[in-house]
Amino acid sequence: MDIQTVSGYAEADVQALAVPVFKDEKADEGLLKELDEMTGGVVRAVLESEELKGKEGETAYIHLSGTEMGNGRRLLLVGAGERDDYQLGQIAKAAGTAVRFLRARSVKSVGIIPRAPEGTEAERAASSAVEGALMGLFEPDKYRTVD
Repeated sequence: MDIQTVSGYAEADVQALAVPVFKDEKADEGLLKELDEMTGGVVRAVLESEELKGKEGETAYIHLSGTEMGNGRRLLLVGAGERDDYQLGQIAKAAGTAVRFLRARSVKSVGIIPRAPEGTEAERAASSAVEGALMGLFEPDKYRTVD
């Protein structure tokens, strides 16, 4: 597994981008507004249709074409629960959910935007995302013997 960090998601050379979405969050400001503009209104449409409400563990998988999202042609919105409850543990859970979901769809490289909670260093948020991704890919049955 190759782990890299980049300062902006548009520069990331990944097949899919995973973004946590808080419960009842709208695409009116911040990161979701930016992603909505880059996807031509797709993010807003998904949220307004209530296909994704932001409950922890929910997902909405979007194939993109002709967007300004860099190399990534897929976007995975991952429910992260309540914004006030969002801490390092929720970052890890969202990352684990994202990599399990995307691995099942033959995605080989994933960019995760951890969305660090206020007052949390970006490095700690990134570390939690990596930890969650590694745990999400772990398959305990792989090492189980017949005995």
